[in-house]
Amino acid sequence: MIAIQVKINKQKVVIAAVEQGVVSCTLDRIIDSKRDQINFRLGGLNSINNEIYDWLLSSLAIGDKIEIQIIDTAVGQDIDKPVETRKVEELDDAILESKKKSYLLLKKELEDRKLI
Repeated sequence: MIAIQVKINKQKVVIAAVEQGVVSCTLDRIIDSKRDQINFRLGGLNSINNEIYDWLLSSLAIGDKIEIQIIDTAVGQDIDKPVETRKVEELDDAILESKKKSYLLLKKELEDRKLI
């Protein structure tokens, strides 16, 4: 099985793979009035059982080095279990709840301005 191995500062952190689905790495920097941070995430989607996986979410600092290597490993061998697993439906419910909250706030604002 093809897997992704991540090392941070030459230390093996995680090996991730799915039999069918997606494994992805994301590096982002968030800057606003409250924070300035750099994060690395390794996550994925197992499309066989409709689960979303998080293997790694790590804050980084200046000078940190990330090594991403594509490796071949036996199914189930050396592959780390995700630190968090969620069903796709749970994510859908959270998105729907967020949309509902936004709708109610916008509705109130428009009513207050007598636009509806």
